[in-house]
Amino acid sequence: MNTYINSILDQRRIRKDGKFPIIFRLTHNRKTTSISTGFYVSENHWDKKRKEVKPNYNEVESVPLLNTIILKERARLSDIINKLYDKGELQYLSIQQIKQQLNITANFKSFIQK
Repeated sequence: MNTYINSILDQRRIRKDGKFPIIFRLTHNRKTTSISTGFYVSENHWDKKRKEVKPNYNEVESVPLLNTIILKERARLSDIINKLYDKGELQYLSIQQIKQQLNITANFKSFIQK
């Protein structure tokens, strides 16, 4: 299977306040697309190795909750990709069709912002 999803800090798109979007990067047959989470953090609050927000981030009520939400959403998206693979459909879909299948509804801000 040549399809996977990761959570990353998209450092190509900086906002005026110096924050970057947390996105899911969908890769399918060496093509990539971004899926927004609707949440932004500064570079020094992002742990690249663990792919999560660092505990010293104080703009949300609960950093562990934010990281759990990111992890659960990534797992949900991976599960959908795995189901498409098991059905034998994944190889015939374009990256945009896969993105549509994922039916993205993530908006983390409403859950955890102070």
